[in-house]
Amino acid sequence: MKIFFLFLYITTGGTTYALKKIPVMSATSLTCQEALKNNTTIKHEPHGVRYKGKKVFEYYCKTSNGEWVK
Repeated sequence: MKIFFLFLYITTGGTTYALKKIPVMSATSLTCQEALKNNTTIKHEPHGVRYKGKKVFEYYCKTSNGEWVK
């Protein structure tokens, strides 16, 4: 079982943002991009990437050891 975290930077106001840390578990070799697709809504402009209705402007994935997930 592969376990890592998806980190999302989400806009919360005009100049403010929040960082969400979402645990991701997979029996297969899931990529960070696939984890993003599974946990967000991705649409073409003007909506872009959304998490619970909020705009995501950056994301990345890391293991519990701090290693980057591709």
